[in-house]
Amino acid sequence: MLGVPGSRPGFSARGSWNFAGRSFIDFGYSGFSRSASGILSQDIDFGGITFSAEAGASVKSHLPYIDYRYGFVKNEDVQFGLTLGAAYPVLQAKISSSVGITGPGGPIFGVEVAREAKISTPVPLLGLQFDAKLGDRLSAGVFFHGIFAPVHPYVGSIFDADAHLNWFVTRNFGIGAGFEYTKFNIKREDTNTLVDFSYYYYGPRLALLLTF
Repeated sequence: MLGVPGSRPGFSARGSWNFAGRSFIDFGYSGFSRSASGILSQDIDFGGITFSAEAGASVKSHLPYIDYRYGFVKNEDVQFGLTLGAAYPVLQAKISSSVGITGPGGPIFGVEVAREAKISTPVPLLGLQFDAKLGDRLSAGVFFHGIFAPVHPYVGSIFDADAHLNWFVTRNFGIGAGFEYTKFNIKREDTNTLVDFSYYYYGPRLALLLTF
């Protein structure tokens, strides 16, 4: 209703540390945000307030994670491992306005009113990672993290996956391209509050690679 854009660039970063034999520590972050402002085509009830005129809205997500990976296959040509770890998703939705606002006691004038819904909670992650060498400097692989486990008072799931192709210009530096898909479906419900996030984002990814 406010024309929040369906497409925006985001940021992601990933790293891993092979600290012993087949054991790895993986860590990373993905973030995505959208915002817009405009004249509402219909009333919006959000956080106990009704917005009916000009308003601004934003939606943001942050997904940092860390996990332990054991490489069942680990050689120069193929790497395959399973992961166990945790993420700390932070999901936010906000709407604000200084006109056309109606609260429980009636119209509100002369001040900006904002309402925010937010979920942030640690959740366990299970996943896998696969990479195969296609040539002297070329490799390809897939990455997946997922969760469906209640962490009271939260229920829901996270799905994060990508397929990628990496080309190393030198032994330690390269570029990568891939396709990433992330989906959130998390709800928090208690006596006084109901917050329900259900959305996803996806698209191509370009990356700089560094190994040492």
